[in-house]
Amino acid sequence: KVKIEDSEVVIFAPSSENLNVAIQMIRNSFEPAAIVGQWYDGAAVVDISDVNNAKVELAPGKFGTLHVSQISPFRYLNNVGAALSVGDKIKVQCVSVDSGHVKLSCKGTMLPGEAEKNTISCGQVFDDAKVNSLKRFGAIIELKDGYTGILPNSVIKPKRASELFKPGDSVKVECFKVDKQGILVRPIKPSFGSNSETSKRKSKPIRRKVKRHLSS
Repeated sequence: KVKIEDSEVVIFAPSSENLNVAIQMIRNSFEPAAIVGQWYDGAAVVDISDVNNAKVELAPGKFGTLHVSQISPFRYLNNVGAALSVGDKIKVQCVSVDSGHVKLSCKGTMLPGEAEKNTISCGQVFDDAKVNSLKRFGAIIELKDGYTGILPNSVIKPKRASELFKPGDSVKVECFKVDKQGILVRPIKPSFGSNSETSKRKSKPIRRKVKRHLSS
């Protein structure tokens, strides 16, 4: 029970434990939901019923949302449950606060059950990589052991990944950058997907026609 008397807050509680919880709740009501840029170690995952978002408790009564794209820079996840479980303790960073809605990220940190953050290094070649999916920015590439990389359109200009690959294509790629945002890869020629091979075959008759015209 809470009572306000002469600008003083009086709290009545059946135990010291309940009293401390009540005090913390009152303090939280006067503090911001979260501070942008601040890390929260030991935050608890409390709800993963939404496949795209995990609800995370930063402190008693303070919650934030962790989107599936902000969970791991080294793995492409289709749902938050693939990496997190209710009760997991994780380290998250507040990336924005909008009208009390807190958005979080834990990219670059170790997830529960991961022995190490990343075993991929620059210059490493993957002979049997596969195209997972195509995006506006390029393609998601499956590398090994659950790790995925990003093949950006910028490394295959003037083409786009959607013009050269389709999901399921095998491709030989090389890692050229690794940072806390993820793994970037580029294709090693002539491994440019099945679509490019088709375009090569279609171009042969055109070259033959040009030769016949010149000989005449």
